[in-house]
Amino acid sequence: MAAGAVRRILEIDLWVRDQLRPQHLAALRGYRPLVTLEALTCYHGSPRSNTEALLPTTPEAELARMLDGHAAPVLAGGHTHLAMMRRHGCSLVVNPGSVGLPYEYFPDVGFRNPPWAEYAMVEDADVEFHRVPVDVGAVTEAALASGMPNAGWWVKDWAWS
Repeated sequence: MAAGAVRRILEIDLWVRDQLRPQHLAALRGYRPLVTLEALTCYHGSPRSNTEALLPTTPEAELARMLDGHAAPVLAGGHTHLAMMRRHGCSLVVNPGSVGLPYEYFPDVGFRNPPWAEYAMVEDADVEFHRVPVDVGAVTEAALASGMPNAGWWVKDWAWS
């Protein structure tokens, strides 16, 4: 990622942090890096690190290290904002995508935010992916009116032609 993009993202992140109220910070202090419910284990990046990028292309040997000791029927993580499902041993490894900031990569145009929110429903060991439309005009308008730094730069990836 280019240095200018990293700087812009950092400026946005710092602005977002400044928007948090005490009740938001209290909720964040309750964050648990690993949550297990019956047939489902949830984490952010991977069970061993919330910043680790678990991708559809992660080599099997590396995936085994990332998931070492975790074998729930469904292992669900995020961080990359890319929807995926793959098998690892007896587990399904899924990323539901992102409700607030999904993205796709196209070699000829780069990254774009699609006009939908993504999520998944898990019942027993069945996983069902969903997409719901997002009003891109409303997202763009809200971002530009918010006072967020670099809003014009941020909304450009929501533009679809």
